[in-house]
Amino acid sequence: FISAMLCYTYIKRHSSKVLRFHFFSQIAFTVAFAMFVFEEYMDIDIFMLTANLFILIGCTYGIFAITLLIGNYTREIKRNILVYVVFIGIVHVGMTLFSENSNLRVVVSTAGLSILWIYAAYLLLRQKNKSLLQSLVGMVSVMIVLSLFVRIRHAMDFSVNFMFYDYGLGHTAIFISYYAFMILSGSIILLKKKKKDDEQI
Repeated sequence: FISAMLCYTYIKRHSSKVLRFHFFSQIAFTVAFAMFVFEEYMDIDIFMLTANLFILIGCTYGIFAITLLIGNYTREIKRNILVYVVFIGIVHVGMTLFSENSNLRVVVSTAGLSILWIYAAYLLLRQKNKSLLQSLVGMVSVMIVLSLFVRIRHAMDFSVNFMFYDYGLGHTAIFISYYAFMILSGSIILLKKKKKDDEQI
């Protein structure tokens, strides 16, 4: 939320599509993680579904911001990402409404999300003359993918009911990865935006 507010104060003075995307991403993550705090007390599938959809929205806007900043944002890429995100969202809703197996729901939704992050890492790391900061954001995207794979491996143990608040490497890795992505993506967006402004001046 603090990251979103810092971004908002900059947007008020310097209109930027990249910063707007980043702002929406941080707001979506704020809503999602705030909902996760209360999930322990709610125990409602729809509540968790909504939080996970906000995670998906946050990831989508974050990837839009990064791809726009590094020059990979095209109408075709935007359409492909949106079609895929809508598909994953529909699958996630269907799994929540019609499947009582929480482990299976976690495996399917996490696998779908990992593909989105693989695509983000590919866009970030494929450029030849990328900056060190861009490389770091790309590596954090890879770290997110690896943490999602750990979560999938954890959830595939169908003998144990997968719970969000269970202690485990998967949960820890995911939260650390998202936190690192928030810090680094925000840094690269503001620094590259400043560089472009300096060049225009």
